[in-house]
Amino acid sequence: MSEKQQTQVTSRIGEVVVYPDRARVTRTGTVELTEATIQLVFSELPLTLIADSVRVGGRGTARVRISGVDLRQSFFRETPAERARELEAEIEKLQDENRELEDQGRMLDARMKYLDGLREATREYARGLARGQTSVEEQARLLAFLQEGDEAVYTGRRELAVKQRVLLKQIQKLQQELKQIQSSRPRQRYEAVVDVTVSSPGSFTPTLTYMVQRAQWQPLYDVRLVENAGSRLIKLAQLA
Repeated sequence: MSEKQQTQVTSRIGEVVVYPDRARVTRTGTVELTEATIQLVFSELPLTLIADSVRVGGRGTARVRISGVDLRQSFFRETPAERARELEAEIEKLQDENRELEDQGRMLDARMKYLDGLREATREYARGLARGQTSVEEQARLLAFLQEGDEAVYTGRRELAVKQRVLLKQIQKLQQELKQIQSSRPRQRYEAVVDVTVSSPGSFTPTLTYMVQRAQWQPLYDVRLVENAGSRLIKLAQLA
């Protein structure tokens, strides 16, 4: 048996009637329907909803027969998947930057290996100097070159270490945020699934009415002091 087509109803609260310990809530929405047997879905309903209080009605140009309503518990995550994708993209970007720094580190290692090779050659310079084949100036220039090269490599390594430390902290922070999103416990809500048969297409405004527990109401008044012809009056208006 094939599943029925589902149409999500974007609804809003149109009326609330508050009683001493509960409230009656009426939600409405508008959908366009074609001839078919479908399910209208009202999502994001509170867990304080009293299950056996749900009633469904509606009106519109479409001819609709409501055959039943099923109340289900649904799970969803508060953080949208879009944020997770943004975090993954940011992490990949920073990881690419870290790989570039690692490449620079390998280049510095190769530079130091080259300098170490030249350092081995200074022994030949010393023997050549003893035999009069090289001059003191040539050996001094080589030693100065090695010293400058060492300083450049050491400076480069220190700068890379600082950059990588900052970068890895950023990556770790983003990874922790992503992990929290992926492992966060999903929220639980009710959704009402309404079975309808449409015999004539058109627009339809479904109405979902239900009771909720632990509802409270507090009156709200607007008090104003009005001066008129030397006299003062207090105007009291009830806002809610």
